[in-house]
Amino acid sequence: MDGLCADSRGGDLHQKKERLTDMLKALIFDLDGTLAHTLPAIAEGMNLALAEQGYPAVDEQTVYEFINLGARDYAKMALPEQYREDDARIDALYEAYNRHYAKVYMHTNTTYEGVQEMIAQLGKKYPMAVNSNKQDEFVKALVAQLFAPGTFVAAEGFRTDRAAKPDPAVPLQLAALMGAKPCECAYIGDSDVDVKTARNAGMHAIDVCWGYRPEKVLYDIGAETVAHTPRELISIIEKTE
Repeated sequence: MDGLCADSRGGDLHQKKERLTDMLKALIFDLDGTLAHTLPAIAEGMNLALAEQGYPAVDEQTVYEFINLGARDYAKMALPEQYREDDARIDALYEAYNRHYAKVYMHTNTTYEGVQEMIAQLGKKYPMAVNSNKQDEFVKALVAQLFAPGTFVAAEGFRTDRAAKPDPAVPLQLAALMGAKPCECAYIGDSDVDVKTARNAGMHAIDVCWGYRPEKVLYDIGAETVAHTPRELISIIEKTE
């Protein structure tokens, strides 16, 4: 992989953290379940779409299980099980979800408690970016609503012309944009998708358990480090220096 730290070549970046640089130079954050509690608006948009298409509503537990997969896979899993291999039905629900979520996604108008202070403090030292599997236009608008201009170098979501997480392409582009090698970045999220993304990109994997996954689940899926609060996340990042 191009751009890795010189002393990490030939080794296992993902299992031997000691071979990563000791100095972080940039941070990449997931959005849903990491910076903001977006689940209610996501459920609202999907249930409007399901009602339009004549399907039963989903509860928040269903949203919780599939929220990190990307919108089309989320639409697939929101369908009754017998229709989950029917591409026409999936595409129709995905299109309806996009339309309805576009009407309600800005209902997410606050971050998790302590996140604003955390971002303000970390932003004094590190360039930061956002990377999400939520649709790109929604990511950009939500970040603009939730944070002051200039807080993040970039906010990138899913687009049909590029692969979704855990593909490392977008995180690697963000690292380059921030002037950092992959091993000089921390990828901070709340799910197995985020852990895999960090590993695939050769970045430090830090997960948070104030969002959609409890600590045990995060460790079971391979998280290296778990923060319980935004303040603890600051401490974890400072200890990597």
